[in-house]
Amino acid sequence: MNKADRKLEKLHDEFYKEMEFAIEKAEALTLPHILVQGLTLFFEIALYSAPTEFEARRLIKEVLNDVAKEMADKS
Repeated sequence: MNKADRKLEKLHDEFYKEMEFAIEKAEALTLPHILVQGLTLFFEIALYSAPTEFEARRLIKEVLNDVAKEMADKS
């Protein structure tokens, strides 16, 4: 693994830890509330980042399928 890859992996790990910390901090909220907020943010990022709504929807579908596959592989 080269230096750039290690830097990206470190950034990925730190980002994940920050998300975990935010969720722990919000523990007084219900799990459905936390999930809705997370998904809303995810959808907003996709919609604002993609050049078109069609591309945003494609990105959302692709990411959700990738996550579902990854989770299935872990079980």
